[in-house]
Amino acid sequence: MGSSQISEGVPLGCTAGIGETRPADQADDVVDVLAEPDLRRHVPVDEPSPGAGFRAGFLINVTNPKAGIFAISFLPQFVPAHAAGPLPLLLLVLVWMLTDTVWYTALALALTRVGRWLRTATVRRRLEKTSGGLFVAFGVAMAVES
Repeated sequence: MGSSQISEGVPLGCTAGIGETRPADQADDVVDVLAEPDLRRHVPVDEPSPGAGFRAGFLINVTNPKAGIFAISFLPQFVPAHAAGPLPLLLLVLVWMLTDTVWYTALALALTRVGRWLRTATVRRRLEKTSGGLFVAFGVAMAVES
């Protein structure tokens, strides 16, 4: 790293870190040097509708040609050579779709709970303090390194 990068990085890292470690009621009067004006951390996050993720994922998979190419190249090896017609292959596709739907629904439900937990005030405060401490530590490490 050049000396100009270090001289710019040390105050930036330390300022951002100290801003993150301050309590939320005091942090509003500190200028957030890393955030865009419209991305302030105290803006409430809108909860997506329950089916929005499913609809988005379904649309992505239906319009993704790689999924179809994968199915065409992967699934036929599991169809017996003596099987007549497309029914065994369609059955495999149905099982694959059902398995994916169950798996991703369970994953989405679990991550919804984790997301709610991560948005609680206590967890957010701890994450902000941890990330702030890391910024300060990186700033100090850069200062010591130069």
